[in-house]
Amino acid sequence: MNVKICVSHRLDIESYVVSSEIITPVLCGAVYDKEYNKKMQGDNQGNNISEKRINLGEFTVEYWMWKNIKADYYGLCHYRRYFSFSNAIGYRNGDNHIFELFLNSRAVRKYMMNNDEKIKSLCKDYEIIIPEPTDVTNVPIYDAEIKTVKNIWEYKYGKDMPYNMIDIFISSLKHMNFPLYNEAVEYLSTKYHIGYNCFIVSKEIFNEMCELIFNTLSVLENEYKDMDDLKKYPRTLGYLCEIVFGIYMYNAKRNKKYKEIPLIFFGETRKHVSFKDKLKVYSYEYTKRLLKFFVPVSVYQKIKQVVKK
Repeated sequence: MNVKICVSHRLDIESYVVSSEIITPVLCGAVYDKEYNKKMQGDNQGNNISEKRINLGEFTVEYWMWKNIKADYYGLCHYRRYFSFSNAIGYRNGDNHIFELFLNSRAVRKYMMNNDEKIKSLCKDYEIIIPEPTDVTNVPIYDAEIKTVKNIWEYKYGKDMPYNMIDIFISSLKHMNFPLYNEAVEYLSTKYHIGYNCFIVSKEIFNEMCELIFNTLSVLENEYKDMDDLKKYPRTLGYLCEIVFGIYMYNAKRNKKYKEIPLIFFGETRKHVSFKDKLKVYSYEYTKRLLKFFVPVSVYQKIKQVVKK
């Protein structure tokens, strides 16, 4: 069985590299690479959309994989989000991810992140492997009422995407006769977010999913080309692609063999971290956890706002 998992890496961070026979680190937006390690595979070779990195993030790596890699199973992770293939228990954050402070060899061993045999064994049993979903009502957002997946995206209004973008997007899906329109409406009304665009899927599923995502993207790019707000929020189209990913998986879970496993989020991924910086990371994270435990929610939110400023 030929399994290929690509890990999307950023240009501006020299992150710890997890690799194996089936895991390939890929530089996202490599067409803009001027200083990074040229030895890493880039998403700018062959048929690619590397120049769209600022708008699409890791979807440029997914597109490159779709158009240039031959495999029986395809996977995608990010430089700070990886699947856990072990039974190890870790601290869960509000997104239902295992939260680890540092990405290093200890974490790789603990969570069996590059255990090729374990990964191939799962692929033999399942067509789809995706992260355990996020219950959006547990996400630590205190200045808005979050009950549905749609709410979690609406919270990004004025922060990461234009106002009313989700309603505009839903209207666009209806107008273009999006094949999973009814499922899209259903999914956005649930409280379980299938996000982060991390997956391991069979060749058939991968091709079907990419066709849906990138065909939809092509229509949206044309429809929104004159929308001035997209210049202010350049990552909007990438977020919409992530929603399409969630819609696809929401529907696929109805009739495909799937398994949900933990996703790990790493707070610090740099290869070389000084003792001083490590101390800062530890101090920040554990102070934050203590505040959450002892301080009323309203006060904690105000503290967060002051710190951000």
